[in-house]
Amino acid sequence: MKTPEIQHQEPRKIFVKKEFFEQILSGQKTAEARPQENFDIVPAAGEKITFECSLGHITVNVTNIQTFGNLQSLVDGSNLSSFGRGINPRNAAYIWKTLYPNYNNEPILVINFEK
Repeated sequence: MKTPEIQHQEPRKIFVKKEFFEQILSGQKTAEARPQENFDIVPAAGEKITFECSLGHITVNVTNIQTFGNLQSLVDGSNLSSFGRGINPRNAAYIWKTLYPNYNNEPILVINFEK
């Protein structure tokens, strides 16, 4: 009987802006939020994800996944400081709308991770 070949799966790649990449490297950013529609397959706890930008890349381990019904429920129900330096309830909506100008109140996926 032939042994099945084990395929190595590369970590999923997520592109981020330089300022967020630097905060991931320093440990200030431990969560990433994206519109859920951006994911064909939702990441799972234990999965590895690689964040990339023009400065380089870093692979992290997913610790858990959260889903929020919309931006307001994300702001109300999460620790915004885990999304990076300076993010707070007053500026979270502005930053989100800058990153995702076509966002229209869809569910949001939050990936919590550790280096």
